[in-house]
Amino acid sequence: MDPRVVAGMIVTDNDDFFGSMSAALAEAGVDRVARSNSDDNVLEELGREPVSIVIIDDQLPECDGIATTRTIRHEPASPAPRAIIMLALDRTSIQRTLDAVGAGAHEVLLKPFDEVSLALRIKSLILAPPHFIDVETYVGPDRRQESGSRTEPDRRERSGDEEQRQFV
Repeated sequence: MDPRVVAGMIVTDNDDFFGSMSAALAEAGVDRVARSNSDDNVLEELGREPVSIVIIDDQLPECDGIATTRTIRHEPASPAPRAIIMLALDRTSIQRTLDAVGAGAHEVLLKPFDEVSLALRIKSLILAPPHFIDVETYVGPDRRQESGSRTEPDRRERSGDEEQRQFV
């Protein structure tokens, strides 16, 4: 897929965040970027133009980026349930990260982040998106490793019923 035919949306009310995310998207080759200032009208905004990537700022007043991700993924009226979703957090915990992944986010970003590295990650997601799963309990990128994707041999050895790992 040519990234120049990809449109993006940034959900934020912060001009600095919008500027840095727009720069990262432009660096990745995305030249059309829309903006939604709240999660209240995100589905309406997504319906105006086909969007392939959505970056959500979790710091919006009265906004829960995880709930917004779920809305985009699960709402029957959502025009972009298969969009690449990146959720940017100011603070994180293991549980918050797991909740974001469980909601269907492709990436969880911890602020601050390097725009060049972010642009490379965006470009790789656009050019080679992960397989997508759409079942009753989960909609989002496939987190399972493909069989045969390991480059190293399995270093586990069986010792009776116990499984032990050998670390190099």
